[in-house]
Parts: sequence; structure tokens; C-alpha cells
Amino acid sequence: MDAVLPRQPLYNLLLSLFFEYGVALHDLEVEKVVAGEKPLSRVWQQVKSIGRKTGRQI
Repeated sequence: MDAVLPRQPLYNLLLSLFFEYGVALHDLEVEKVVAGEKPLSRVWQQVKSIGRKTGRQI
């Protein structure tokens, strides 16, 4: 248990920095694209939108 504690602050920092982007990528629903239920063109529109938002925030 003590070996985990030194890494915990780093993990928390990374999680706090990238959580929002992870959620955005999850919302792309890539599994629906693979299943043929969602067109790839719609995913690219969402990726571009996420990229624009990310660019404004950084």
C-alpha cells in the first residue's frame, strides 16, 4: 500500500488535467462506428469540434 502513495499525487494531477478530454473522446461512440450504426463523417465533425474547443482552452 505504501508503494502506491508516492504515485497518487501524479495520478490525481493527470486525471484532473485530462478528464474532460477523456469524456469528450468517450462521447464519440466509436463502438457504434465499428458496428455501422454511426457514420464516420459524424465522428470527424465531433473530433473537429473537440479540437476547436481544446485549442481555445489551451
